[in-house]
Amino acid sequence: MIDSHCHIGFDELKDNVADIVERASKAGIEKILTVGCGEEHLSDLYHVLDKFDNVYGAFGIHPTEAQEVISAQKLSQLIQSHPKIIAVGETGLDYYYNETPQEIQLKNFMTHIEVASELNLPLIVHTRDAEKDTIECLRAGNRNDKLKGVLHCFTGSQKLANAAQELGFYLSASGIITFKKNLNNEKYQTDLQDTFASYPTELLLVETDSPYLAPVPMRGKTNEPAYLPYTLAKLAELKVKTVDEMDAITTQNFYNLFFKGQNQ
Repeated sequence: MIDSHCHIGFDELKDNVADIVERASKAGIEKILTVGCGEEHLSDLYHVLDKFDNVYGAFGIHPTEAQEVISAQKLSQLIQSHPKIIAVGETGLDYYYNETPQEIQLKNFMTHIEVASELNLPLIVHTRDAEKDTIECLRAGNRNDKLKGVLHCFTGSQKLANAAQELGFYLSASGIITFKKNLNNEKYQTDLQDTFASYPTELLLVETDSPYLAPVPMRGKTNEPAYLPYTLAKLAELKVKTVDEMDAITTQNFYNLFFKGQNQ
């Protein structure tokens, strides 16, 4: 198993990161991709990458963290500042809180897309209440079909999933797919699970997004990579696969996207 997206360098987890990585290993987690979401997270990201051989990193400016426009040159330098940073992001658009001007978000998103293409690295996309603009940006930035990436912690519509599939993008399942249905969310949960059930198996990943969104039966706790098996089991159920089959598939998918198919 590979946790394709988490934040073990964040404040909620970084003080216990050694224990977290050890628990993940005992739970069968082979590799972890931890994500830095702004310059203030870089030192913590470096610390984790230097300390653990099986932890890799991604770096970008999260849309809700962006207060100014970043240049492509600076972003490229930051991403290339450590040899274990293997992806650009997370980046994208978040109109839910509306605390960061949309103009800044859009400019930064396009810059991340440009840098990902130039460096030939995968793009990790966060999108919330911004599906139309997200689709337009990804299509506009997909010059010569070079852009590759993942819509992480996917909770979007079937329309967004269709657009992602057209672009050859992966969808990543988080603990949200395990949440129980109730009168308030039944349609949402049903639609989300149906989307994962129908999405091409060769374009699926699993993640924890730790420290957020712990899966059932750990919901309400601080999430960590060791809880990934619960999400994997649910995804296997949706795809009518065994857990071992789904593990092998999502692990190879991770290598295909982040390591050009090679088991590192």
